[in-house]
Amino acid sequence: MARHFAKHITLIQEGSSLSRPEQAKELVILGQRAREQGVFNNGEVYSILINPEGYIVNHGLYSDLHFSKYLASFEFRDGSGMTTETVQTLLDSEDTPTCVNYHHDGQDRVACAMSVDVFSAGGRTVNVVGLHHAKDDYNLVERDNPNCDDPLFSLPVTAKRVNDEQDPEEKEGLLVQYVKAVAEKLKVRQGRIGLQLLRDDPQLVFLAAGGTPEERQSAGEELGEKSVQIALRTTGCLAKGDYREGSIYSFMLDPVEGVATINGLDFHLYGLSISLTDPDPIQRDGANILEAFINATTNGSGDLADLAEGNSGFVTYHWDHPETPEDNNEGYLEKNEVPGFSIKKSYIEVVDVTPPEFTALGVPPSWRIVGSGIYLDDEDDEGCAIAATANTPQSTLLNLLLIASVLFSAVFLRKHI
Repeated sequence: MARHFAKHITLIQEGSSLSRPEQAKELVILGQRAREQGVFNNGEVYSILINPEGYIVNHGLYSDLHFSKYLASFEFRDGSGMTTETVQTLLDSEDTPTCVNYHHDGQDRVACAMSVDVFSAGGRTVNVVGLHHAKDDYNLVERDNPNCDDPLFSLPVTAKRVNDEQDPEEKEGLLVQYVKAVAEKLKVRQGRIGLQLLRDDPQLVFLAAGGTPEERQSAGEELGEKSVQIALRTTGCLAKGDYREGSIYSFMLDPVEGVATINGLDFHLYGLSISLTDPDPIQRDGANILEAFINATTNGSGDLADLAEGNSGFVTYHWDHPETPEDNNEGYLEKNEVPGFSIKKSYIEVVDVTPPEFTALGVPPSWRIVGSGIYLDDEDDEGCAIAATANTPQSTLLNLLLIASVLFSAVFLRKHI
């Protein structure tokens, strides 16, 4: 089974004519299938994808453990209480299965793991099959991420404050303040990741910026994978605490392809483009969600050259409400449609996540759209776009190192503008 699941991943990435965006979408669908009862999951045996540091990037049984960390030093025990191996044994597995014996809930069991490259999860990823445990086994799973104690994950206006506000006008005002606070924090986080990559491997950064086309491509891909690995250490912090409460959560996406590089609720949307169709659009420009977002942040022009720092607007569209299961749009990815039919009004704002140090070196802006939304009871509200100032964004492969923060990233999806 470990080989079988890894083979599916390989076929998606290497054995087809799919573009990178299409591959990312197929990987998202495969991840969903792995969490559903079926070929890859019978409730007792399922697949878990883990990065080499132990961070969970897909869990077949406990989806809310996504971005949590397994303790590498955890000791597996047999029926007599003797230690067999540690989790590190599984994390060290290569492209042939490594198996360990262990004892769980009165049963002798076997867990097997093998390494498989997943471009959108930061490169080398460990596929584990047969590891079964309780969700709250904090001897195995890290209870709290100490990285979340960073001031980056404290906000002056929290998701809880927005969620708890009952007055519609006040709620909308708080939403704007929340998004602006999140945007500032995410810019700092992205900048830190970029500077760490520059410190760790300056030669790789220079190749991505000024090498031959082949060198730029190769270095850009490697930097992208490394940025994801760094980001996974704190990505889980964006889905709790000040950043998440009830139906309020933040998201960030690449405006070129619409690829979600952060989603504080739907982790399976990481790497998936929001270029999805709304079958019953609320706004005249809202049939395609990405197009509606671009129109709102370009003063209605729809031209990416008009993106600029601080451009913002409201967009109203249909989406999945996290607390309303009956609004789900089943099979939405296969249909290329929105995931649900609740009415959502989001405030979105454009930010440049290029570190100031890189800007001083002549690195062009790397635009992201940051936002969050509230759910409405009726369709009376129409979104509006706030005026944008003209500025022409450019893209180099160096910007790949700034994408970070993702499970399924836009690392290979950048277009030259």
